[in-house]
Amino acid sequence: MRLFTAITVAIVLSTVQVISLAAELRPYDEQWETPSLDLPDLAGKQHNIDSYRGQVVLVNFWASWCPPCVVEMPGMQRLATAFRDRPFSLIAVNFRESRSTVWRFRKLLKVAFTMLLDDTGATADTWDVQVYPTSYLLDAQGRIRYVARGAVEWDSEEIMQRIETLMPGRDARQAKLD
Repeated sequence: MRLFTAITVAIVLSTVQVISLAAELRPYDEQWETPSLDLPDLAGKQHNIDSYRGQVVLVNFWASWCPPCVVEMPGMQRLATAFRDRPFSLIAVNFRESRSTVWRFRKLLKVAFTMLLDDTGATADTWDVQVYPTSYLLDAQGRIRYVARGAVEWDSEEIMQRIETLMPGRDARQAKLD
């Protein structure tokens, strides 16, 4: 089983050249409140979206059977690393897979950001996820500001600049520079 998983990941990652990371991070114009999110991580610790207030948060819904989901993860890790000393969190919510499957993929892909388990799929339904991957970028007040339906190049300069504009205290820092 371990060999099969490693081969699967290798095949998926080798398709980076083939799969276009063409989804866009678009402004989120819908007028509903940020849905609840209260799920366990791989160690069993509960995470609630409200506890991330004061930080910019990227919430990514993914599955290991979704090639674009797996392909975008290295860029997500580079993004998380780039913002590690800033008020930023990246949360990857796995759709209906076992803890052991998610743990193996996390280890094989060498990602260190938070992974939560949506074992029933109820949270993905609440967040209106219809395509995998789907990602939401929340501002420091917990409001959804951007959405991406499909794979994104998360460590691109454009995306990093958009995240920077959502950082708390940005206006005060910008005023000092002017």
